[in-house]
Amino acid sequence: EGNISDHSFTHRWWIPYIDHESNRNFRRRVVDPRFFWNEQTALALLEPILNNKCDENKGSKMNKEVISRSPYAAILDHVIPVTSAFVGVQRNVPIPSSSFTSGESYDQILISRRSKYRTGTRFTRRGTDGTGAVANYAETEQICLILNNTNPCSNSRGVLKEVYSHVQTRGSIPLHWSSPADVKAYRPRVFIGVDPVLQARGLRDHLLSELWWYSSSIGLKNSFLSKSKLTKDSGKDEVKVAMVNLIDKHGDQGRLGSTFDSVLSAVLEVYGKSY
Repeated sequence: EGNISDHSFTHRWWIPYIDHESNRNFRRRVVDPRFFWNEQTALALLEPILNNKCDENKGSKMNKEVISRSPYAAILDHVIPVTSAFVGVQRNVPIPSSSFTSGESYDQILISRRSKYRTGTRFTRRGTDGTGAVANYAETEQICLILNNTNPCSNSRGVLKEVYSHVQTRGSIPLHWSSPADVKAYRPRVFIGVDPVLQARGLRDHLLSELWWYSSSIGLKNSFLSKSKLTKDSGKDEVKVAMVNLIDKHGDQGRLGSTFDSVLSAVLEVYGKSY
């Protein structure tokens, strides 16, 4: 074990899957499974290592030598997590001069990645599933790097001054509903689930999942894992979720929006009363 440094061992992307110590306290070192499209292939390679770990260690601390000698570890080192994403970069965008800014510009990075869960075309896949995952879910992050150009006449890059980031997600309305395509109708009918308990669970699980991924609160993460109520201790970092409803306010979509509002009110009444 002494021949393998902690850094060279734990830097591998797949180690947190088998070493709970390196993933303790909810450190986000595991590849995000929502966007890990070839995860099933990797898990098939991880299973023999996990079995070997249990046989060799019998519950003791993980043996780095045993794992690193595994042929499956050598294969995993060449496995690259694949995702469905877009990355755009815009450099040296000038900021209009004012009394507060002078000679500043910014670089802009846009990263958008699509979830592997509940994928499908627009009319064939709608709503949420039993785990709270919604159809056509995507996460988008905009990063702005503010640069201070001390010499505007120079072609050299400015000095990094500030960094700003904004993250937003989008997806189908987190209820159990569908709108199967029909070649006879331009706008397919919307069918909304009638089980209020099932609807509330789907929306609750979706909200807790969002809080789990985008909050640093251990209490909120525990609430997600245990499906329990949100309490004051759960949200000490005062996480707030803003939901924007973009559907039509009339017809079938109007009914869907009204249903969402009523289910959301019920979920907040039961699970968010103390939050």
